[in-house]
Amino acid sequence: MVRGGALAILLSAIAPQAGAKCAMPRAFFLPDTGSSMPASATVYLFVPQPGTPPTVIAQADGKDLPLKVDSLPAPTAFSVTRVRFDATGHTTVELAVKPEPGAPAAHRRDVAYRIDPHWKRRGAGTTQIAKVEEECHRWTCSYQETQNLDVTEPAPAYRVEWAHVRADYVAGRRQSIVLPRRMEHFFAWPGGSPVPAGGRLELGHVDCLGSAFEWAVPRLWVGVAALHADGAEGTPATTPTMVYRPRPSVLDRLRDLVTR
Repeated sequence: MVRGGALAILLSAIAPQAGAKCAMPRAFFLPDTGSSMPASATVYLFVPQPGTPPTVIAQADGKDLPLKVDSLPAPTAFSVTRVRFDATGHTTVELAVKPEPGAPAAHRRDVAYRIDPHWKRRGAGTTQIAKVEEECHRWTCSYQETQNLDVTEPAPAYRVEWAHVRADYVAGRRQSIVLPRRMEHFFAWPGGSPVPAGGRLELGHVDCLGSAFEWAVPRLWVGVAALHADGAEGTPATTPTMVYRPRPSVLDRLRDLVTR
């Protein structure tokens, strides 16, 4: 019979260890708290386990600040809310998610921004997919099964656009969702490890978060647009990237050879 400590050693030897995305996910704003922002700014709020749309409140230098709030296309695992404000003449802005009755503590977040009166609006560039990397592993409570897209243009959030057929993508007939720059933000609790820099978009099932992308077909034609804090939006590449769903079967590959 295998006892306590020996069992733990055995399990650690045969199973992958839970990573930074194995925890209770929490809500967050991007850009993160403490960031410098333009007076006319756009912020993105990501809330796990979507239900009732979150209520966001704001103050600028201690006074109530009007907001423009709207929901954006999102996967089943979380909601995405775009928050826009004009803080011209102010030095600081504070945003908070107003607690709803019965809402878990993980849904309550607040941030504070410094307003930069000399902010220079950036031009909207083309967002390139630099690398596609499959990530698949399992452990006792959950699993990761994604295609991860590393992108070239830094931004707080990205719009992922795709089509099942290349001709549809080129013609602009695309579906889309908005994702945060890194999924690790869902698990960035105080005192934990910092979120890695650089944009990485995870398409598929993300550990304890759930489904961040539904793979309906074996492969997709994909492009990405960077969404910036001053409201500027990047342009997806005109030539899409072909991305297979995680763990494509041999049959998927054979069908691709026939239909390409």
